[in-house]
Order: sequence, then structure tokens, then C-alpha cells
Amino acid sequence: MNKQILKRFDLFKKVKGVKLDLEKVEFENINLVNDPSARILFNPPKDRIKVNKLIEEDALASKIPMDGVDEITGTIKLPIIEEKVKVLEDASYRYFENGDILWAKVTPCMENGNCAIVSNLENGIGYGSTEFHVFRADPNFVTKVYLWYYLRDRSLREKAKPTMTGSGGLKRVPKSFLEGQYIPIPKPSQELTSIEIQKILVDFIQYDNSRWGNKLDKTDELIAALEKLENAIVPKTLEKSPVAMRKLNRFSHLTKSTIDWDGLEFKSERVEEISIFPSISRVTGGVDISLEEYELLSEVDKNKYTPLVSGTVTNNQISGYIANSRISENNYSPTPCLSWTRINASIFFRQNKPVCINDDSFVLTEIEDVSDLDYLNFTIPIEAAKNGFSWGNKAGIQKIKDLEIKLPKKSSTHSSLDYQKFLSSFFKRYISDVQHKKSCIYKSKTAIPAYNDAFIKILFASLKNIAHAD
Repeated sequence: MNKQILKRFDLFKKVKGVKLDLEKVEFENINLVNDPSARILFNPPKDRIKVNKLIEEDALASKIPMDGVDEITGTIKLPIIEEKVKVLEDASYRYFENGDILWAKVTPCMENGNCAIVSNLENGIGYGSTEFHVFRADPNFVTKVYLWYYLRDRSLREKAKPTMTGSGGLKRVPKSFLEGQYIPIPKPSQELTSIEIQKILVDFIQYDNSRWGNKLDKTDELIAALEKLENAIVPKTLEKSPVAMRKLNRFSHLTKSTIDWDGLEFKSERVEEISIFPSISRVTGGVDISLEEYELLSEVDKNKYTPLVSGTVTNNQISGYIANSRISENNYSPTPCLSWTRINASIFFRQNKPVCINDDSFVLTEIEDVSDLDYLNFTIPIEAAKNGFSWGNKAGIQKIKDLEIKLPKKSSTHSSLDYQKFLSSFFKRYISDVQHKKSCIYKSKTAIPAYNDAFIKILFASLKNIAHAD
């Protein structure tokens, strides 16, 4: 077993008083789709008796669309939509029940980890996109949280991506891929049942995540905070917020800036008028090497690859790397630039090195002497967030071009670009302060631990290796 896992588990045992020798536990691999003992059911059938009864009663059930699953936390976003069972039955939806796990099979949701345990469903049943696969764990043999951690394991998603079939943004993971996947389930050991050991492993994952894992990305909260500040500096009325002005003047004093904010005015500009949307040839096919494989390369070999921006929100939207030998000059983005993806169009990343893009991703850059890239990076996501871009409201180039942002007007002493650059520096300082405060609040409360991809990947790989050895 992996030495790093054992070292961390020993610490966990001491802190939690757990009596389990992990090295002595044996594991068996259970197929995700075709388990003969039905310990895991794949796309389980409807409870027809219950459904018919609810139809007769004109009752409601829950409806969860694809973007109803939070890709960062792996939970269901609230509130849940409710509709009449009869209406849902007449449409083509995937059926599930309380305790089932939804797993997105379509790109880019699968790669992003759109996978969640459903609960609190109206009348205990729900309907969702047919782009979900549904898994149900028999509680006597497999805990749903243990299965959820396995299904969100990044290594499973990485293995699934090259097998996807279809075209463009509608590629899906075929059932045949999942038929070849197995989850390592502990056998009873040391007077503990399999379920008890699974619960210990879940506690171990959550303990390790809270201790070492990356904290949840609070992108939405930061956008909201920045929007609040923007509304204070760029008010709808003629009167600016005194609090915002004090902050700006204090920052001006700290940076020894000569900018006078009292006479500052703004105008609305379409993003298309102040940005360049370069024509770039899109890369087809999957990545040549994964993020992990890239990190193992020497600095010389790293220069032989270019990052691919695709439909993900992690690692600056980079999903892997393309060999330079199979791309041309037309595949490279300008630098620096901002990247975004169709369904995550309220989240932009600054790319300081050339990147490649595929059908799910786009880039834009500044216009010299007109716009500042960092200012665009702060203001465009605010307006994009107001439009609620998501799985059902995708945002390609035209929708971003049509957004209007507030641009400072030039004054007798400073250009618009001067104001933009200063405000960008101020926004960076403000966001840094917000993040620091949130970090302090996080540490002072008992919070849901983040999902640490790297640790969980190592853990399940180690357990599967033991099971295979048997």
C-alpha cells in the first residue's frame, strides 16, 4: 500500500482513536455496472407502483437539470425544482430516488466532476437530464458516500474522457467504459464489517481533506463581493459610495497615486468594442498527456507541450497538454489573454503563456491603449454572472461580445487606461483582503471539507492495487 496513505492514516488513527490496521484489510473489486450480487445498481428501474400512485394523486416530484449539480462541491444546488409527476413522466427524463448518485456522462460536465448524492426529493423521487447516469448503493454492502468519493475520483474521469463518443460539445461516456470499471470494497476485517470499514475510510478522507486539502473555490462569492464594490464605485446615481471613495483614496495614498477620484465618470461599452477576439484554429482530439504526466517532465521536455483550455474550472481551465509537434502556429492563443468556456462563462482566467482551445473554450485579449486585460478580467465576469450562463444557457463568443461593462472616461489629467490599471490594482488588493477574511472565517468554523483530488486519487489507486493483487 502507498506509504504516504499509510503515514496519513496513522495520524488519523491517533487523532480519532480508530482501531484498524489498514495494511491487513483485504479488498475486492465490484463492477460499477454488472455486479451479480446487485450491491451497486446502474440506472435502476422505476418504482412503477409508487410512480403510478403519485400520478393518481396528482402529486409532485423533484426535477434536477444538469446545471443543478454543483461541480465544485459535488452537491445539489438549492432550491430544487418541483413539477407534477405526470408531466415529468410524459417527458424523457432520467429517474432516481433519495440516496442515488447522479454522474454526468456528457462533456464538459463529466470532466468537471458533476456528481452528487440526491436527497430531500419531493415524495422521495426525482427526474433529471438523460445525460446523467444513476448509481444506487445497497446500504447493507456499500455506503453511498464511499461510492460518491470513488465516482468523483479524478483518475476515473481522466480514464473516461478518451472513450467519449459523439461530436463537438455533445460527447458522452459510453456505458461500455463503466462496464470495465471496478470499485475496491473492503472485506470484513479485525472484527469490523465492510460497512464499518468504509465509514472509517470516508472519515479518513474527510479528516485528511480538512487538514491538507484545498479549500472550496468561492468564485461566486468573490464575484458578488466585487459586484458590490463596483456598484459603490460605479453607481447608478450621481452620488458615489463614501465607503468606496475612502477605500480608493486610502489605496491612492498607499500607492502614491496622483489620481483624483471625485470627478471620475464611467460610460457603458460593449465588450466587442474594447476587446480582441482572435481567430484561432481549434485543436481536435484529446490531450496527449495529463496534468500529472506533464508535472513529471523535465523543464526541457515541458517546452515541447502546450496547455489545452477546455470545459473545466480547475487548474486555470487547463485539462491537459498537446504536443507541439501536432499543432501549428494558428493553434496558439495570443499572450496574455483571458480564457472562458461555454458553460462557465462567469469564470475567466488570465493565461500568461500561449494555450490551445477546443470547441468548448474561447479566448479574448485587450486592445492596446484602449483596454486593460486585468480590468476586463474583473468586470466581464460580473456582467456574465448576471446572465446566469450555465449548461442550459451556454455562452459562446457572441454572448460575451454583447455584454456591456462600465469603462472609466478619460479626464483632463488621466486617460481611461490609467484609471483601468489603477482600478485593476485596487480590485486585486480588495479580492486578496476578501479571500484572507474568508480563509480566517473558514478556519474558525466547522465546515464541509474540500474535495482533494490528488489525495483521493492516490487512495483509491492504492486500494485497487491491493484488490487486483488478490
